[in-house]
Amino acid sequence: MSSNEKTIAIHGDSTAIASRIPYSEKIWNTVPLRDPTRWFNKLGRKIHNDGVAGQSILELRDKMLADTEHRANTTIIYDRMNDGETPAMYVDALEKSVATLQTKCVLILPQIPNHRERLDVDSRFVMPLIDAEVRRRFPANTLNEQEQRSLVRELSDPATRADDIHRNAAGQAIEARHIAAWLKRTGC
Repeated sequence: MSSNEKTIAIHGDSTAIASRIPYSEKIWNTVPLRDPTRWFNKLGRKIHNDGVAGQSILELRDKMLADTEHRANTTIIYDRMNDGETPAMYVDALEKSVATLQTKCVLILPQIPNHRERLDVDSRFVMPLIDAEVRRRFPANTLNEQEQRSLVRELSDPATRADDIHRNAAGQAIEARHIAAWLKRTGC
């Protein structure tokens, strides 16, 4: 096993980097790999994290196309559809990104709805379309429907959130548990 196989490359937006909120904790955003509460630091592997807050799926795609160094790593894509992106655009860019990889160990995490009493239109209608298409195109590279429902249900508790979108330490522990279970189940 090469050293690359022991590294996890993470691509995505602020959910991938696990941006810290509230303001008093934002200092950790400057040194995320040293923050023990972030989901990726709980996986027990060397991490290359390329998460960028607010990054579009097209920016993610372009960065993955340019990154030849981490193509053989186990890869986790943790990204949310951003404003101005359609489900078709999102999944097509995702497919181009995944096509660059040289590993079977790729996990595309589901769209996690915003946390509000009444979910917005994207959370109720658009995100499920993306998740269904990801499961159709990449059945071995995503959580199965039961695993996804469990993750989304556990993250629907307000005690797991720092705000509508971002998870706090409790939410990130849940994310880490689900991701570690997928890595173990798939042998990645």
